[in-house]
Amino acid sequence: MKVIISQVLLDTLQQAAATATPLECCGFIVGDFLAMSPPFKVKGELEKKLTFLNDAFIEDLIPTPNVSPTPQTHFEIGPAALVAAHRANRNRLIGYYHSHPSRDAEPSLTDIAHAHATNTLWIIIAGKITRVFITMAPHRFAECEIIVT
Repeated sequence: MKVIISQVLLDTLQQAAATATPLECCGFIVGDFLAMSPPFKVKGELEKKLTFLNDAFIEDLIPTPNVSPTPQTHFEIGPAALVAAHRANRNRLIGYYHSHPSRDAEPSLTDIAHAHATNTLWIIIAGKITRVFITMAPHRFAECEIIVT
C-alpha cells in the first residue's frame, strides 16, 4: 500500500515529535483511502505511482494532548479529543500518529495490542525517521510506502 503525504505534513510530524521529546506526541490523521475518494485528487505522474485500490492520501493532522499516565513510553488520546475530531471530520479520520522518543519507528508491543480496527493508518516518528503502517487485521501491521509530494 502507498500513502501520499506532503513534505509540509512530514515536517509537521518531525517538529511535533521533537517538541514533545522526551514524551510521546500523538494525534489523528485526516484523509481518504483513494478507493473512496473522487479521482481528481491524483492525476498525472502521481497517478502512475498508485497501484492499490486502498492507497491513502493524507490531507491533515490533528494534534492532541497525550493523556497517558506514562507519556514517556505510551500515548493515549482522551475521549473528548476523539469525539471532537470525529465530529469535525466525520469519516475522514483514517488513523493515528505518535512518536517513539526512545525507541525505533516501528509498532511497539503496546501499539500491536491496541491495534483493533483494520485499515487504520499508524504513523510512527522516531528521531529523523517517519514510517507509516496499516492494520491488516486486528493486531497485525504492514508497512506502507510513503510518497512525498
